[in-house]
Amino acid sequence: MSCTNQTTRLSRQYGQYLASMLLLLLTLTGCGGTSDDLIPSGQDKRPPVTAGESGGRPGNISPNFALITTDNQTFTLSDYRQGSAKGGDAVVLYFTMWCPVCSAQMDQIQFDIMPKFPTAKITYLAVDYLSGDTAITRQSQQDAGFNGGGWLAAADPGQVVTSIYKATMGTTVVIDKNGLVRMNEDFRTGENLTAILKELTATP
Repeated sequence: MSCTNQTTRLSRQYGQYLASMLLLLLTLTGCGGTSDDLIPSGQDKRPPVTAGESGGRPGNISPNFALITTDNQTFTLSDYRQGSAKGGDAVVLYFTMWCPVCSAQMDQIQFDIMPKFPTAKITYLAVDYLSGDTAITRQSQQDAGFNGGGWLAAADPGQVVTSIYKATMGTTVVIDKNGLVRMNEDFRTGENLTAILKELTATP
């Protein structure tokens, strides 16, 4: 390649780079509210939660719901409340699309967090928020290697449950035995999930 051709090619690449940067700058300045995304204020600007109000945010009483699990059982949230036959310490929902990130986070829950509570009665449900079909979710669960291991799994037809908690990939929800939502956030390090489960399973 001649020096002239190489210089032309480099000039073209540099021009494309500058054009891309200019487009990015225009996009950021043209979108209202992006300054808080780039430099978060740290303030929770969501409206306050009213005690006893039904909803999917921490402090809300979770609405009841029912899903068909991949082992063809009906998971009904109210069955896991205090005084019910299946009632225990907590229900943990993890919203998955069976991607590598989801698998890594579910592995952490299964192999790091679950063993910390060997005598607690905690139910872990993986909610396939993209699938409305139990057979598809069953196959995805098998392919991802999460058959058993302490996990129940269910599709979410019509994204009914996903809508309750405004969930997306990696959203992790903890509901206590009284139906109170104690946590609703994207899975990060697992520390908050562990701390909340310790609180809910502590012996009085």
